[in-house]
Amino acid sequence: MSLPKVSYGNYNYGQYANPTPIQYKGGLGEGLAGAAKVIGAAIQKNREETKKKNEAADVDAALSSRKYKQALNKVFGKASVENKQYIINKKKEYGETVKQFKLGNLKLDEYTEKMDEFDNLLNQITLLKESIGTAVEMNKGDDIAFGDLRQNEASFDAEMKRRNLINGKFKIVDRDDGEGNMIPMLELQKYTGSANMENEVSTDFVTVKDLIENNKIFTPEIRYEHATNANITTLETMLTNEAKKKQLTKYVDSSTEGYHQSVIDPDRKDDLKEILITNGKYKNALTPDQRKQFYEDVLAPGEKYNQSNADQNKLIDDAVLNQILDNVSGNAVGNEVRKVSGSDDKVGDAIQSSLKNMDAINTSITPKFDENDIPFTGPQQGIDTNKLANLYNNNILGKTGAIQQEDGVWYLKARGEAYLGEAFKQKLNMNDLDSVKRAVAVFLYGARAHKYVGTGLPTNK
Repeated sequence: MSLPKVSYGNYNYGQYANPTPIQYKGGLGEGLAGAAKVIGAAIQKNREETKKKNEAADVDAALSSRKYKQALNKVFGKASVENKQYIINKKKEYGETVKQFKLGNLKLDEYTEKMDEFDNLLNQITLLKESIGTAVEMNKGDDIAFGDLRQNEASFDAEMKRRNLINGKFKIVDRDDGEGNMIPMLELQKYTGSANMENEVSTDFVTVKDLIENNKIFTPEIRYEHATNANITTLETMLTNEAKKKQLTKYVDSSTEGYHQSVIDPDRKDDLKEILITNGKYKNALTPDQRKQFYEDVLAPGEKYNQSNADQNKLIDDAVLNQILDNVSGNAVGNEVRKVSGSDDKVGDAIQSSLKNMDAINTSITPKFDENDIPFTGPQQGIDTNKLANLYNNNILGKTGAIQQEDGVWYLKARGEAYLGEAFKQKLNMNDLDSVKRAVAVFLYGARAHKYVGTGLPTNK
């Protein structure tokens, strides 16, 4: 059976014969375009916000870093070129830290840690300035001669560092402390043992912290000298006074012809030594540090002092005692006085000669009372006391003493107010010429004048 024959043109295709065109209502392409526009606007807005944020962070950083730099400059003062650069670098680091925190690139803990480091540096530099002030106070800021220092490397090195600090000849740098931490240090000159030590160029790095906490780094020890020890001076004065009381003195020729003066007798050292030993204070005249310096620098250079070593301590005590004896022995303890030498007869002749001259002065100054020329004294007779004083001073006392008036009162005084080493000032009655003569005679000749003018000695006042 054959199939039915179908003609092409007679088939009804329906809607497939005339398809309706597809109408697009904002499909994928148009969606992508819209999204891109939105994203672009967001990016632009973000850029603007970021720019504003950066600008704000930059402003905060600039203001903060400027304040930090001002603080450092205040401490450093006139800094060297190297230290100015250090300040600039720290300013930049400080500002960058603030900026990164403002931008949110640094966590609060990190930011706080960084700020603590900056604050710590500023505090240390501030304290360093105080240390430099301490260095300036020593010797009024002047260099200390190396010969005046203890003769050891530590003292030489400390003085070199002290000069560096005072004169600003140091460079501050950040260096590794050996444990991976960068800390501020000062590059300072150091002593290396060269004979040309004051011109050394070798350097040493010292942490700012060490300089603050240990001022021995820049404080040299001064060489010990007995002359600057007040205790030694006090003992010398005591020994001098005791020597005078015990008459451990003798007369020696003075530089003025015809005069001599009393001195502590160098030949009586055993007696003088006994005074010091009985007193006993010479053993405590030096502080422990002074004993150490005296032993190591003077008595036994190169050897260490041990405070418990009895032999070392005895050596120190003996040296101090002998030094005091040497300083006192032979010292003048009185003014120059006219020399009276020879036999007792010659001494008497000299005293009588002086008394004769004084009688002549008294007679010349005394008004005449009647035809018998009987002398009278007293203000009513008009004695010229100024003339009397001048005649005694120029013709009798000379360089040994003087009659002088103070506040209307007349006194016999030793030149320089010293009489055998003690202040001497005796009141005089200028209207009693005999008493004036007697006082002057005893002043000049001591007990040897008693035979001629009576007993008694001038009194101190």
